[in-house]
Amino acid sequence: MKVRVLLAQALFGNPDILLLDEPTNGLDIETIGWLENFLADYENIVLVVSHDRHFLDAVCTHVADVDRSKIKVFTGNYSFWYESSQLMARQITDKNKKMEEKRKDLLDFIARFSANASKSKQATSRKKLWRNWLLKILSRVIVSIRVLYFNLCVK
Repeated sequence: MKVRVLLAQALFGNPDILLLDEPTNGLDIETIGWLENFLADYENIVLVVSHDRHFLDAVCTHVADVDRSKIKVFTGNYSFWYESSQLMARQITDKNKKMEEKRKDLLDFIARFSANASKSKQATSRKKLWRNWLLKILSRVIVSIRVLYFNLCVK
């Protein structure tokens, strides 16, 4: 009952921005349904933090995904975000597999043809390609380490 009273106070005060942290905890199904309907018609901004997927599907129009110090905003409900994030994860995995295959092929070519006189120019060219690829990866890692170090120092 106390949760309902506090929720009613917050909702009927008509704030410009309403922040709800786990609003369905301690509520029965009927009250959750009422809250979903209320928030669907609410004119102002509502930020919701919740583990209740069904509630999020019913009330959310945008989802902010906070992952590794990056925020990505998706237009749509929780289900749309979930499907999109799964698709992105599969795409990243596929991209990483292709890069690994490319890396293996490059190293195999270099190993096989470095001593071959007719293909040594190609092997040298691919060694340069390999070095550039490594430098690109290492520069990303160094930037990530700097950002992590900065974040640790700021706190």
